[in-house]
This record gives sequence, C-alpha cells and structure tokens, in this order.
Amino acid sequence: MVRVHFPRWTCTESTLSALDIHPDGTRFVSAVNGTQRGSSKLTFWNMDPIRNVDSEQPKVLCEKEISHASVNCVRWSGAGHMLASAEDDSVVIWCYSKSIESSFGSKVANVENWKDLHDLRGHQGNVFDLRWSPHDRFLASCCVDNKIYIWNARNFRAPFRTLSGHTNLVKGLCWDPLGNFLASQSDDRTMRVWRTSDWGEECKISKPFTRHSPTHYLRCDWSPDGQYLVSSHAINEEGPVAVALSRRDKFNAKMDFAGHRRPITCVRFHSKLIRMKGSNQLSCLLAIASKDRSVSFWLASQSRAFLTLHELVDDEVVDISWAQSSSGIGRLFAAWENNVCPVLRDGSWEFVDC
Repeated sequence: MVRVHFPRWTCTESTLSALDIHPDGTRFVSAVNGTQRGSSKLTFWNMDPIRNVDSEQPKVLCEKEISHASVNCVRWSGAGHMLASAEDDSVVIWCYSKSIESSFGSKVANVENWKDLHDLRGHQGNVFDLRWSPHDRFLASCCVDNKIYIWNARNFRAPFRTLSGHTNLVKGLCWDPLGNFLASQSDDRTMRVWRTSDWGEECKISKPFTRHSPTHYLRCDWSPDGQYLVSSHAINEEGPVAVALSRRDKFNAKMDFAGHRRPITCVRFHSKLIRMKGSNQLSCLLAIASKDRSVSFWLASQSRAFLTLHELVDDEVVDISWAQSSSGIGRLFAAWENNVCPVLRDGSWEFVDC
C-alpha cells in the first residue's frame, strides 16, 4: 500500500510546469506559469509539513516572480548548491543567499532567499529541459532551436559546446551515471546519444519513435547502473510505451514499459539501486508518468509494473521527482496542472537503500 497526499496549500490557479526535490530532501521547488500578474513564479517549499501534517514550520520558504517569461523546467544541481530554471530563451542559475529579501508581488514573507547568479543566453526560443552532469561539471540545456548547449558549470561564461543534429524541437535530456554520454529526445522522432569525450554523436535511435505525434514533454532518464536509457513518448503495436534502450547492445530496444493509455510524458529513476522488501535482488526503480493522469512504478528488470496509480490526478502528469536522501527514500512527487501530489511509502512498499 502507498499513501497519496494532496496538500491544499500547494494548489495554484496557474499552470504548473515542473518540480524538483532538493538532494537533501528538505525542500522542493515548483514552477508555475500564467499567474494573475501575467508572469511566472518559482516557489521553494518546505518538506517538513509534507512529512508531518502537524508541523508548525513555514510551508513556503521563498517565492520568486519571473516577469514576462515562462518557466518550463527546474532542476537542482547534484550537490544542491544551485538551481537551474529553463525560461523563454535563457537558463537562470539560482544560488542560496544569507540575506532575506521579499519578492515583488509575493503574498508570503520569505524565510530564506535564492538569488539569480547567472542568466545564460544563447538559445533562440523556449528552453524545454535541463540536466546537470554527474559531479555538476556541466549543465545541458535544450531548446526549440533544435540545439543542445553544454555549459561549463565552473564559470557559466558561454556555451562550452553546441550539439547540432536534431531537425526539430529538442525536449528531453539525460546523462549516463558516469558522465560519459548525454542523451537527447526530440520531436524529430529520434533519440541521440552524444559522447562527452569529443562531443560527437555516438548513435541515433529512430525505430521506436516512427509513429509518435508531438507532445509538450519528452523527459527521458538513464538508469543508475548505467545499463538502460529509457525514453518517454514512444509507440508500439499495443499503444504508448516507454522504451528501454540497452547500452550493452549498442542502444537497441531491450524492453517496452507498456500499459498506459496515452503518451508518456516523463520517466524518472530513483538515483540508487534498491532492494524490495523480501527480496535479495538489487534493482533500479523507475516511475513513469502519462497524459492518462496515471503514474506507474517498475523494476527495470521486469516487464510488468508492480504498482500503478490510475487516474491519480485531474490532468496529465507533467513532471515527477524522487526524494533521494535516506530519510526520504520512497517518496515521489508528481506535478499536474495546478498542484503537486506526494506519493508516500507505506510499510508494504518498503525497499532498502543500497
């Protein structure tokens, strides 16, 4: 059994586009577009009231209003010292500041402050996705201009590399756990894998995506053991699937994660290998979100979901994030149109951090 929680205080009348949980599990950030002031907003939430409904800690830690720009993605760095947000034509790097400032237009008093440290320019249009490389050496961003920019996270002066090859909007990125490869997924019905040794193209995968139609989100991910690259939106004979591509088999399709009735919007692995209760086998844990308003949970070694939360929310699930700290393992957050939905581990859904 699992416990699903719908906190009323995180609900918004605007459109929620992304969320991410801080690596230490103490906070999470959400992005909403189309506020009453016609702007966007980043909200840094305290995790304590999620874990403990009787908590007297402040629910909102900080709010930042983004004027005249949409925010399409937010991602914490691996160390948690920085946050990257993808906006209309730029990437903004936020860092923690000891000075407390109020945000213009905010109805809450900030109890901590996050300042915009860098405004990274170069993309010609909306930036759709962001991913930090292992050890936070690089930040990758992708855009409607069909390009991928690699930023040196040590200085952020200019794009370190530009990866070209996609012929349509690039909407998803992920790194392999060793930082040897970067994968990208595009509306051109391909995934591409890029080598970080020389930033050349390792391979192009098109077969699983020949029949898919464009969708707003193509959030892919790489398993923590490095064996599988898993796509979002693909289609087989039975319908929408997420496809596991085997690194050992030159990124050929190994397995389809099937069962959702509408396109897959987002896939996200837990960052650590886990062991389910009652089993000695180490596995990779994967969550898959769909436009059918459902989230399914899989072990990467199995072809059937061990848990599916059908029609979990009122609209398509646009983003998902795992709590990675030892105290939060088993907690997943799903973002939908106007709220976040924490899925909390219960006793019978227990697994061991390895």
